[in-house]
Amino acid sequence: SIDDICGVDFECPAKEELANTDCGFGMRKVAAGKWVSTKVEFKVENAMMRLNKYSSGANAEGAKMPWTVPVILKVSSDSDFQNVLVSMHIYVPAEFQANPPSPTDDQVYMEDW
Repeated sequence: SIDDICGVDFECPAKEELANTDCGFGMRKVAAGKWVSTKVEFKVENAMMRLNKYSSGANAEGAKMPWTVPVILKVSSDSDFQNVLVSMHIYVPAEFQANPPSPTDDQVYMEDW
């Protein structure tokens, strides 16, 4: 589970477990923070590589930062349930939250969640 790796192998955003008796799935409320994001076009691997390059130093400061979990894949659909936008997001590590380095790839962008 994510609780087995958060704080051990990977940094994770602060979260709170929420009670959910309706559908059998767990629910978590994730604390606000900055996430680095990119659109998924054609292959998830391409989006993953863009985010990996950002965290490996392809940013305005050349800063290298560790990967965090979870990696979120967000899918937005229209009224016919056709995917209209798919994006991938990783949490910016705590030491960079106050002033994250700007991406140098125009397909990578910062978001406040």
